[in-house]
Amino acid sequence: MPATARDARHPARVVLLGASNLAMSLPHALAALAARVEMSPAAETAEPVHVLCANGHGRSYGLGSTVLVRWLPGIVGCGLWDALERDASTRPGATEAVLLDVGNDVPYGVPVATVLDWARTCLTRLAAVDARVTVVGLPIARVERLHPVALRVVHRALFPFSRVPPAELLPRARAIDAGLRDLAETFGARHRSLPLDWYGLDPIHVRPSARADAWRDWLDASHSAPPPSSALRRFCRRAAVRGPARRRVFGIVQRGQQPVGRWRDLSLSLY
Repeated sequence: MPATARDARHPARVVLLGASNLAMSLPHALAALAARVEMSPAAETAEPVHVLCANGHGRSYGLGSTVLVRWLPGIVGCGLWDALERDASTRPGATEAVLLDVGNDVPYGVPVATVLDWARTCLTRLAAVDARVTVVGLPIARVERLHPVALRVVHRALFPFSRVPPAELLPRARAIDAGLRDLAETFGARHRSLPLDWYGLDPIHVRPSARADAWRDWLDASHSAPPPSSALRRFCRRAAVRGPARRRVFGIVQRGQQPVGRWRDLSLSLY
């Protein structure tokens, strides 16, 4: 649906699910969403939009994941879903969601069917609150351009503990991408492919200069939406320090009070 058709629709809540791409581009997501909300005719009288976000470097959709000294629960098992159910039952209004980074588990040997089952679980829960969902595919076009030697280098650099041979990565990624298209059709969600020109040398992460365009597309924001300000970037850094609802650092369980803060017309919770 064109951006102009949805910009006037003021959602009550937005669910953002992903791993490192979402973690690195969260300021762009919030900037695009804030611009869209401010354009809404209801912006002056509506409550803040509640952004419920589950992200993190190395984040798995279904398994607990550790990066350096930090552990996070899998997305399907985190506290976001209970919070979403409570929010949807107590605050009227539309729910929107973006689901990305679904292929994060592939290099660690998680079967394709299991990864797609986790995505299906998320979509089923989002359907229960009548969410309008955007499913983001995998960067197949960029990975296909990699020379076999470059693929091995990237594989070793980004996934040093991977148990999957580099030659098996692309077939598995293609299978997941195709499965996501099917799931999007099944659940009536939008599917978004990842353009080749959004990537540079890193074939996994959207390059910084393309992140604003990506989130304008995924959130149906106006193309005049500004990039994140330095103040918004500081807000996101402070939110990350305050932490999600549950994590472990050096083996010590930390529980963060949610929401972690408010930016303009957005209230942010991390899980």
